[in-house]
Amino acid sequence: MKFNKNIFLFAGITFLSLNLSCSNSKNMNAAQSQNFIEFTEERKLNHSLNLKETTIINSAQELTELYSKLRDKSIPRSAPIPAFDENTESIIILKPTLKNLTYADIEIESIEKVKSKLRINYREIENWEFTENKWNNPIVILRISEKPSEIQLNRIN
Repeated sequence: MKFNKNIFLFAGITFLSLNLSCSNSKNMNAAQSQNFIEFTEERKLNHSLNLKETTIINSAQELTELYSKLRDKSIPRSAPIPAFDENTESIIILKPTLKNLTYADIEIESIEKVKSKLRINYREIENWEFTENKWNNPIVILRISEKPSEIQLNRIN
């Protein structure tokens, strides 16, 4: 009788441990299929410059050209141009069209790598400065450690 109890106890522990290890591998596979990318917000501004909703910058020359267009001539010192490694990093410029709010800013929630493209999840947020000055052209400049070829903007509110 004691022998049978030990077999059932061993079988139960084995079944439980196999079940837990399988569920952990399912969670790891789900996390691997949605790779979140770290990013640094380099600059936020409001500007009516004619830009696409998303722009990928891969060279310092392209970034210098962009910053010269963004320069405010009424201010003697412009914002510094961020340094980045052209071989491993990219600068992403976002200028989404506002949908829910007229005078608003945007906040980046996350960046995910989905297959070969990046999905940037953002939300429109109220900002007293944008409302007071009637700004409706938010631009966000991000630095990422990726070299994407395609970006998808995903508004989450």
